[in-house]
Amino acid sequence: MATVRIIEMSQIVASLPDAVQFSPSVHILAEDDLFVCALGFEPRCLSVPAALAAYGYKSARVAILQYATNSEDNTVNRSELLKSLHAVSDTVEVLSVDDPGFSHMFGTLLATLSGSRPRVTVDISVFANRVVLKAISALVNSKCDVHMLYSEAAEYFPRKKDFDLDRNRWRKERDVALERGVAAVSVSVDYPGRFFDPQPDYVIVFPSFTAERAWAVLDQIDPSLLTGPDGNLLWVIGDPLHDDDKWRKEAVRINHAIASDVPQIEVSTFDYKQTLIALDRIRGDKWQTHNLTIVPLGSKLQAVGIGLFCHVYRDVRLMFAIPKRYNAASYSNGCRAMWEIAFGPMEQIRRLMSSIGNVVIED
Repeated sequence: MATVRIIEMSQIVASLPDAVQFSPSVHILAEDDLFVCALGFEPRCLSVPAALAAYGYKSARVAILQYATNSEDNTVNRSELLKSLHAVSDTVEVLSVDDPGFSHMFGTLLATLSGSRPRVTVDISVFANRVVLKAISALVNSKCDVHMLYSEAAEYFPRKKDFDLDRNRWRKERDVALERGVAAVSVSVDYPGRFFDPQPDYVIVFPSFTAERAWAVLDQIDPSLLTGPDGNLLWVIGDPLHDDDKWRKEAVRINHAIASDVPQIEVSTFDYKQTLIALDRIRGDKWQTHNLTIVPLGSKLQAVGIGLFCHVYRDVRLMFAIPKRYNAASYSNGCRAMWEIAFGPMEQIRRLMSSIGNVVIED
């Protein structure tokens, strides 16, 4: 007897690649058509390019993404980064991520790569989340075969001992915050949502360590979310990969004044598949009665999951808060490990993701 079932996110997630530890001495990549990375102030900006260059990796072209924010701090790593990249390729170009046309430029760059399935490797180690999401949008819609690399910081600031000295200071004083000020709050060009009905807002916040940016977005959506959210605000607290970082969960709650009775869940900062499953479950409960907005201020790999989720559900809106400046002197240090997500042909990823919700009849 035939049975009818609906393809669910949990089934699709099982077919997506895991993030696995990457070592160029073991997993040396074949020659690529394009390698993409960013110039940033964190030391791990250099980790992946230097490791790839040391093991003879080659790419026909390289694109460096460049920020307007902290431009002077970022120049500290410029010469070393260029040294590695010129060992990888003879063609190195720069794209400004703060150019209003960046999404179009990056999509055009991917579209002009030669071959039926050009190989692209993207190092997201120092991508801001808004850039991860722009990249995911362009990559998922491309014809490329994609490998994503990520250098995990050895140490994230603040250290626990510093936070414990005066916990309230991190919420009150900007001079110690990881980010300083809010330059702009904006709706994603790639994922603006589809709000056709006058329904109440439901906001899903992936918070960073300190609260200023999250509060700025909430204030723009609906100031009452900061004082009386009435169940229309959900905090997604990042659960760090390593035990020695798990204290940060409570620090985030303290910094954002998230009481124990406020709606909240914990989701891995590392396993992007957990983000997909959590968001799918949340949307399933809310999409018919609310307009959904995601505020993606958490980890980079959470942003990967958010990007794939928004590719499937175009009714969900993304909103960003761009800081005026990052605290470059106390942000992160070193490189603990490098990781790889081998997505492979993006046409297969598109096919998988577009099958969610389809009805299947089986004998």
